[in-house]
Amino acid sequence: MTLSNWFHLRKLENKDAKRILECIHDPEVTQYLEGDFDEISDETIEKYILTTQFQITTLTMAVVDERDEYLGQVMLKAIDDEALTAEFGIIMSRAAWGSGAALEAMKQIVRIAFNGIKLKKVYWMVNAENKRALKFYQKSGLFTEKKEYGALIRYELEKEL
Repeated sequence: MTLSNWFHLRKLENKDAKRILECIHDPEVTQYLEGDFDEISDETIEKYILTTQFQITTLTMAVVDERDEYLGQVMLKAIDDEALTAEFGIIMSRAAWGSGAALEAMKQIVRIAFNGIKLKKVYWMVNAENKRALKFYQKSGLFTEKKEYGALIRYELEKEL
């Protein structure tokens, strides 16, 4: 699945484990995410990578560069076959910030959601204090609706009919 000349999506592979750990152990990357990422080990990541291959309600894809090096990952979580919705998720290593990889990956996973899985809506939640993410989503223009829920902001993107 080509994103551009520099980035593409593929399934997570065991060779990504080291870079995934580096990414999730970076406090700047995970400061607005829920979870205790410091406790995650090599073994836990290897199990996670294997699990992503068999999940039914989640699609997880690695974002990689032209050398096939892991830059981050995008996900469609809580895929609902009846409501035809899914929650978008993304985590990118600091090395990929500002490269354009996140926007290209987001566009591609949304295409997969709408054209491949045939969903009607993709949504995601952002901590209102995460100024970097808010700026990214505003600049992307990839939303049709934005709602505020206290400390969280929900973005929605509906498939054009």
